[in-house]
Amino acid sequence: MTNHNSKTVRSAYDSSKAVKKSQQAPGKRVSESKAKKQAEKTNIIRAAGQFLRDAKTEFKKVKWPTRKELIASTTIVIVLVIIAALYLSLVDFGLMSIINKIVG
Repeated sequence: MTNHNSKTVRSAYDSSKAVKKSQQAPGKRVSESKAKKQAEKTNIIRAAGQFLRDAKTEFKKVKWPTRKELIASTTIVIVLVIIAALYLSLVDFGLMSIINKIVG
């Protein structure tokens, strides 16, 4: 009978060890995942910093237009937009007139 009790105590002791180990394992996993997330954050921050430094370097290489070139280009764009708007308005008016005559 003593033998049976020692087995019961031993199995209870072993199961309590297993419970403790199972409780510890997720804790380790959590800390490992936290470490991975922290490493990813620092990598993202480093990558963002590198991107900004590279962008600054590229901006220095750009040949920016002079004020005169900028005004000329802007004027051309505005004139062409007005011409396109007038053309499309005329086409719309013409098609609307034709449809109104058909439908009547």
